[in-house]
Amino acid sequence: DVKAEELELVQYHYYALKSTLEALSYRGSFPSLVSCLQFEKRRFLSLIIANVFQPIMVYQGNEDCDFINFYRETAEAIKFQDSMYENEEIQRRIDTILPILDAKVFFEAH
Repeated sequence: DVKAEELELVQYHYYALKSTLEALSYRGSFPSLVSCLQFEKRRFLSLIIANVFQPIMVYQGNEDCDFINFYRETAEAIKFQDSMYENEEIQRRIDTILPILDAKVFFEAH
């Protein structure tokens, strides 16, 4: 089962990192394995928040922000979807988070 293997891999890396930091006499705080696993489970939510909710919250465009325009593929809907990402701050945030999610292999098909 892929999920079981993923859990095993996360645990392996967690304990390897913890062991290495202890060997280096690391004195900073280190999260528990449970905290790390909970963080990994929330990674999908981080994608949704960064790429959908934030652009909506700061939207200042003139397009019709009807809910149906979030998922339709009409010219009007696509114009609205594109306009959500014209804000430079949103573009900066997305530029920041996408490489992080990519490094976590978020975009790989399972």
